[in-house]
Amino acid sequence: RISPAAWSRGGEAGIRSNFFPGLNSTFALWWLESSHELVFVGDEGTTDVSGKSHRYGIEWTNYYKPTDWLTLDADYALTTARYADIPTGETNNFVSNSVGRVVSTGATVVAPNGLFGTLRFRHFGSVPLDPSGTYWAGDTNIVNLGAGFKHKRYKFEIDVFNLLGSQSNDIAYAYGYNYGGLSSDMGLMRHPVEPRMFRGTITVNF
Repeated sequence: RISPAAWSRGGEAGIRSNFFPGLNSTFALWWLESSHELVFVGDEGTTDVSGKSHRYGIEWTNYYKPTDWLTLDADYALTTARYADIPTGETNNFVSNSVGRVVSTGATVVAPNGLFGTLRFRHFGSVPLDPSGTYWAGDTNIVNLGAGFKHKRYKFEIDVFNLLGSQSNDIAYAYGYNYGGLSSDMGLMRHPVEPRMFRGTITVNF
């Protein structure tokens, strides 16, 4: 039997600064405790209820506008997620597929003549795929590029996703599987990020 609802409690403290002209910077520390975790079970294609967990981390957010036409931003988050009800001496306390490090940064240019462009980078650190920490997904890095022109009610834009053709994992799982009825072992199932793609958009405001 399981409880139909889980309780959680946590806290957060931070500071925001505008000390440097044009720079808005925020730093926060947080902590969260949950009575249960929902973890994806690949063999069954569903989620399973696991034990109590503790999560804590830091977040650092920065927006910088050195000129009227340029905006820079950079975000960094570091998180630790562990099960709290593991017996003393055991190390199988990783929360599967919990992302520990996230970095997002980019630059946006908006010219007075209506031209605009953006360049963005996203990074997800390697995540544990099983409670023991034996299997890891590896880092994921993606660069996106966008450019366009806006004039009165019209906007023309072209985006390039996965500009550098990264083949990192979009998502990955580790679970026991049976291949051809011959063996049963722990396997890694991976789904790569989408390949390089182009998208054009025309917007008309009425």
